[in-house]
Amino acid sequence: MEQSEASEFQTIHPSHHYLSLEPACKRLKDDFSHQEMMKTKKNVFECPICKVQMSTRQALWKHKKRKHPEATKEESKNKNSLQCMDCEFRCPRVVDLIKHYENHHDRKLSLQTQDFATEGEFLNWKEEEERRTKASFVQHCGPRQRESAIVQYFYCNRSGFFVTKGEGKRNLKRQGSSKIGATCPAFIKFTLDRSTNRGTAEYCLDHTHPCDYAHLRLSDGIQKRVATHLAKGVKIEAILDDVRCSVQASDRDAYIVRKDVHNIKHRISRLSVDVKERQPENVTCISLLVHEMSSQKLSPILYYKGKGVESDVHDANDILIGIQTEFQKDMFLKYGKNCVCIESLHETNQFDYFLIIVMVIDGMGEILPVAWLISNKEDSCALTTFFQALKDRIGNFETDILMSDSASAFYNAWVSVFPTPKKRSHCSWQVDKCGRKKLQTHIPGSKVSEEESQHLKTCNYGLNEQKFRKMVQELESWLSNVKTLLTFLHGNIC
Repeated sequence: MEQSEASEFQTIHPSHHYLSLEPACKRLKDDFSHQEMMKTKKNVFECPICKVQMSTRQALWKHKKRKHPEATKEESKNKNSLQCMDCEFRCPRVVDLIKHYENHHDRKLSLQTQDFATEGEFLNWKEEEERRTKASFVQHCGPRQRESAIVQYFYCNRSGFFVTKGEGKRNLKRQGSSKIGATCPAFIKFTLDRSTNRGTAEYCLDHTHPCDYAHLRLSDGIQKRVATHLAKGVKIEAILDDVRCSVQASDRDAYIVRKDVHNIKHRISRLSVDVKERQPENVTCISLLVHEMSSQKLSPILYYKGKGVESDVHDANDILIGIQTEFQKDMFLKYGKNCVCIESLHETNQFDYFLIIVMVIDGMGEILPVAWLISNKEDSCALTTFFQALKDRIGNFETDILMSDSASAFYNAWVSVFPTPKKRSHCSWQVDKCGRKKLQTHIPGSKVSEEESQHLKTCNYGLNEQKFRKMVQELESWLSNVKTLLTFLHGNIC
């Protein structure tokens, strides 16, 4: 891939570092295979009156209108889909529904027409009317192709009935469904002349329901804008501020919330990568991204060893990316003297890379990440290189407590670079896990219940020896009937 192409993709989605056409090609291939299969499949549509067989549903409908007009009219009456909001009246056309509202329910609904020089002018007018009336008009089908014109129909997005797609396990959203359970008479019919490219709109903008922002979606322009910001890694708070400051207070877009951004983010993650197919890393894109970050005034790159690059201490296929921002550096120096935690995450991506996180506990007792290492290995060699790069940035550093898992690689790599900490601690969940294994090892043939394990776990919270001894005494009293476990405790703890 050339540099210009890689840079273009990096701007679109830097978090994936590659551009693959395989999922799209596969879908096109599947669609083509489906079309070929449908060509060979013979669909038969039979007229219920004269038993004539047709190859398409449209041909059958034309046959019934031409040969059996009376039966077709009766069938159309039975299939009336437009229902009045105030009564049980149903009809096939919007114009008939508007007349019904005016004659029987005393509603003032006006039909109007307006000419437009171009289709773009019509779309701008439609967008402005939607903003003014707090409404949204959507299409139920594609444009109708006529000999001399193209006709498009737009209907109120709240018109129709709610049809659940699930099994009813979850409650409906707080504001309820956007569908009103009837037909809203508001519509827009736009006819575009093929010869002159001029258009005419016939419309009714009067609704039979309240119009508010709760049932409107974000505009397409704002959704694309949010997606672009997300692809560039902009924080959600900054995205919300940017959108709210760029639109009028009367727009639906001004009421954007975090949930809207998360919904767009979810759609991007579903459409951008086919997680079922393993994609190859794009080394060029990763290198370009790291190079761009390294050229910044305050570069967050601690260390970088690319795949395929020869090294004296690492294999050619190894990859290491150490990251620490200027803010993380300040937080590390401020809070890291009391305690430093090291955690490793793996099997969270399709490349089997490890994410090693260095964390501290801030003044509010919250965990704060202060450095990251992305690598295909978590051995002592990779960790030592990472910690050495960390030391080169922050200088000589000493912490009182080092917390990590039971693997010795983290501790050994740390003490080979930094001074030995006063205390070494392990994660509570790992202590609990190891404790369960030890119990099963030392008490063969006996199963330790969940309740017994929880009582043993409470001893971990003894902050001093006196409190710990008191907890052990209470545990002995509770375990008086569990002889095997009590004997084990007397021989190893008490």
